[in-house]
Amino acid sequence: MSKYPPSVQENMIAALQGVVLHAEEVGFDPVPLVGALFKKRLIQSSHTAFVLHQISLLMNIAALREDSHGEFTSRRLRLVSELFLRESARICVVICMLFENLINHDQLQHHLVQHSAAKLIVAASSRFPDHSELQHHVCLILMLLSYTTQFVAPLAQQGVIYVGVHALNDSGELFANGLRLIANATACRGAWESMDLQQMTDALVRVLDRTVGDSDSFENCVVSIANLCANRTCVLTALESGLVDIICGLLQQERGSSVETSEAHAKICRLAWKVAFIREGCEHLQRSQLPAAMRSWAAAASYPPLQCAAREALERLGVDTFRGHRQLQFGSKRGGGGESAAEAGSGGAPKPPPRENSKMTFKRKKIVEEILSTEETYVSALIVLSKAFLEPIRASLASSKPLMGEGAMKAVFGPVEVLLELHKVFLSSLGARVREARENEDDIVVGDVFLELANCLKLYNAYISSYDQAVRALSEAMLSSKFKAFVEDQKEQYSSLSISSLLITPIQRIPRYTLLLQQLSENLPPSHEDCTAVGRALDAVLDVMEYLEAQKAKNHAMNEVLEIQQRLSGFDGVLVQPHRLLIREAVMSGGTSVVLLFSDLLLHCSSGKRKEKEREKEREREREKERGQKLHALVSLPLSGVSAVADVGADALQVSSEHRRVLLLRFPSEDLRDHFLVALQTAVFDTRRKHDTIKQQ
Repeated sequence: MSKYPPSVQENMIAALQGVVLHAEEVGFDPVPLVGALFKKRLIQSSHTAFVLHQISLLMNIAALREDSHGEFTSRRLRLVSELFLRESARICVVICMLFENLINHDQLQHHLVQHSAAKLIVAASSRFPDHSELQHHVCLILMLLSYTTQFVAPLAQQGVIYVGVHALNDSGELFANGLRLIANATACRGAWESMDLQQMTDALVRVLDRTVGDSDSFENCVVSIANLCANRTCVLTALESGLVDIICGLLQQERGSSVETSEAHAKICRLAWKVAFIREGCEHLQRSQLPAAMRSWAAAASYPPLQCAAREALERLGVDTFRGHRQLQFGSKRGGGGESAAEAGSGGAPKPPPRENSKMTFKRKKIVEEILSTEETYVSALIVLSKAFLEPIRASLASSKPLMGEGAMKAVFGPVEVLLELHKVFLSSLGARVREARENEDDIVVGDVFLELANCLKLYNAYISSYDQAVRALSEAMLSSKFKAFVEDQKEQYSSLSISSLLITPIQRIPRYTLLLQQLSENLPPSHEDCTAVGRALDAVLDVMEYLEAQKAKNHAMNEVLEIQQRLSGFDGVLVQPHRLLIREAVMSGGTSVVLLFSDLLLHCSSGKRKEKEREKEREREREKERGQKLHALVSLPLSGVSAVADVGADALQVSSEHRRVLLLRFPSEDLRDHFLVALQTAVFDTRRKHDTIKQQ
């Protein structure tokens, strides 16, 4: 077909379109056409109209024949995705329609999610922001992918979830799909660190009243806000955006007594209950008209789920279900105050006993006892780690044959002694507070003690960031029979736990604090004097966890580049840079060269093969594996200067730069080449976008 003029080619494809649409009637099998189009590389034609007809043909085949989906291999999907880079909105739309027909195909899901090809789709939609049809299809594809939970975090890392937020500026089906995408994304806590939660919260609150007429959109909007309200910053953002006034207005509206209306009111009550877990949210709700509206639903609702949701929200707010609203204050002093003015003037009827108080007090006592018990166990573990292992190893450094080197000792134990002193102080303060409460038969207040600890938890950064190095250093030390015997002796004498089990306890401790503080917060009524301090302590611990996770990821990425720099020669300049991340490393065909793709650089290196003697000691062999192959830089191409990336064979890529340098890469397999190509295209796109942003600024 390629030997004919473009106009003839278009007519031939158009004729095939008619045959495919009536394939059953004429007894024609269209599936082989898929392979034929890719085999002849017709889809890479420079003629836009011809390419458009081909994609339309593939779209119809995929829609009509599900057994054709297997013909769309990873390489063929990659060729199709490259067409998103063309300046044709119509081609982008038809490709999206093809992908919608293939959305349940494993190869497509893997291509979009694991190979970051979803970013190419979003980039196309960014180039044509006014093309509503393209925006609709892009949002639809991402929404369909987000229903698979394990895809949400990788999609968020690609930065494509914001498509749902932008869709909220539209209406109709695009608006509804945007809400579905956001609801699926916010339900996945593992994706939160890659999303702008404050922007998302603000956008959702502003469109909440627009969703009232559509039960599906209303539910997705309310669920999304409720998910985000587990984060204190998001609650503050929602309050600034007027969430309380909006839900008050919605709950006070009388729109009939249908089940659908009652369910909408129940969702509002459940959202209020969620907001009330954060101190500022609870105070705003108490001062609003919401409690009065919820009391009427709690007392008279004919829909049991609504009645139950209203009562739970009122209990969380510290408001009596059947009486006047009590204005409660966070952090009020114990024993001071008695009844509020509202209660004193309510007619003298005896106040019904708060049903949850004794139960909540009992739960709080058990939770604090668990905190104390686990802290004692944790401090004991740190003492064993320090006294039974670290101190004898440090003492052995003065001998001619130490148990391990000083560098290895520092790598394994890190700041264990600093953490031990910190937690001894915390345990002492916590124990004194518990004993005082027992002696006075009073409620236990521990929030301020936790706040003091939370301010010091960033000391864990050095330990957590170097934990992987500690494990490697310990594994290497255990190859020594002397050190192994020492470890076994100390374990029998001091602890039933192995040294590796002791070393991981600091890693597990901060998440444990988070869980226990959350349980404690849930059993503190807003009027309790410890409510404010516990809430602040929980926020502080969560902030520390986010900080430590970010630092761990940053240090890990930096160590990857540092490890390569230690193996590298022949490179002009310093490879380790604050902004530089390793994206992919691939061994070329023949095994004598390696290509390294960084976030801003493509590096082609020769690699020397390791020499391993047959009878070499196991320790030296492990060290050699850890060190890896030596590398020598051959070609270095900044991604900002890459002008073209071309597929020049079954397993080869050609990378061209603006300085007329051409790099030919041959991979061991076509699949590896395809994976690397998508990663390279994405990195080049990101680099260009960053440069364009800097120029605009």
